[in-house]
Amino acid sequence: TGLRIGEMLALTWADIDWERKIININKQVVETYERDSQGSRGGKIKVLKAPKTDSSEREVPLPPPAVEWLRELRKRYLQLGLTSINVVCNRNGNTPKKERMSIVLRELCDRAGVEYASLHKLRKTYATTSINLGVDIATVSAALGHKNPAVTMKFYYKPEEKGKETLRNVWNDIYSCRLG
Repeated sequence: TGLRIGEMLALTWADIDWERKIININKQVVETYERDSQGSRGGKIKVLKAPKTDSSEREVPLPPPAVEWLRELRKRYLQLGLTSINVVCNRNGNTPKKERMSIVLRELCDRAGVEYASLHKLRKTYATTSINLGVDIATVSAALGHKNPAVTMKFYYKPEEKGKETLRNVWNDIYSCRLG
């Protein structure tokens, strides 16, 4: 879905509109440091905050398989006795730390024999794949929570090498028609 890690960690079951197949992004989890009365830094804490920007508050469409995966996840949580309101939680029903999410992802990739990619890289992959499959840049940018599609193009999109060959073939066809 291209969510930011903080948005994913803040996601609750109530944020999912099962009928419309969308996720409502309206908050994020931010990790910060606790401060004492003198301002000295203490341990890390998780804080629920508004999304990163105004455009970060959005509805993200879910493909039907993702809806089914989420239903299955919820079913498994209930089988384990987890009644957390959070979609992403640990065995105690609490929100995990961001670093723990990366560790779990790495372990899952290793078990599956798949090359590890950071959660942020997966967000970029979502953008690139969506654009390469023909989704317009404005729609992808909005789904990522970007106000300006230029941000998506500059920092999230990586053109495929085969795109150059496709471009060459398109222009070859154009020129061939006019000359032939």
